[in-house]
Amino acid sequence: MHRAELPLAGAASRLVGLGLWDRLPLALALESAITLAGAALFVAGSGLPRRRAIAIAALCALVLALNLAGMTVAPPPPSAAAMAGSSLATIAAVCAALGWLARRDVAPPG
Repeated sequence: MHRAELPLAGAASRLVGLGLWDRLPLALALESAITLAGAALFVAGSGLPRRRAIAIAALCALVLALNLAGMTVAPPPPSAAAMAGSSLATIAAVCAALGWLARRDVAPPG
């Protein structure tokens, strides 16, 4: 999605990127498709109980919807530090929720 500004292997390496941020509707559609395909593949192959699989799919859809809203209608963040902090906190919370939902119940020994 990014412009060709992402180094492959360090600062002196070739910079890569698709440059789709200049075509926001296309970038959002592609990001949505990637997110939904990843969630579907995970849920299908996870072997989790149906309720947990649905909860994971719903959480992924919620995060996707909030991300799309943040990229299209939300005001810009007050600073780069505020954006980084809120992004890291959100990533930690979503990972914790997904880890809890995807846990394997193990019978206690004995």
